[in-house]
Amino acid sequence: DNIRRVAIGYGSITMFNAYADEVFLSSKAKSKRFRATLQNCGVQFIDTPHKGEKDIADKVMITDMLAFAVENRPPATVILITGDSDFARAAYILRTKLYRVVLVTP
Repeated sequence: DNIRRVAIGYGSITMFNAYADEVFLSSKAKSKRFRATLQNCGVQFIDTPHKGEKDIADKVMITDMLAFAVENRPPATVILITGDSDFARAAYILRTKLYRVVLVTP
């Protein structure tokens, strides 16, 4: 709920997603509780199975960010919670198109 409270300060929430490998999450009891807590707060989980490939979740997230930009005019806000620098280019492109990108890092 803390994340939602911060996000609402930037306007209405139209999409609230979390990206993870379903198989990995379902194998860990702590992860199951974490997922259930997030789902109870309205977070939609996007399954990103790795199947031996690298950066699948990153690619899906970047695609979703750009799809959001196509569907929402600036100055819409994208809040990205990650410790990964792989999103820097997508965030930069959105900023140059006058989207507000808020980066939250652990």
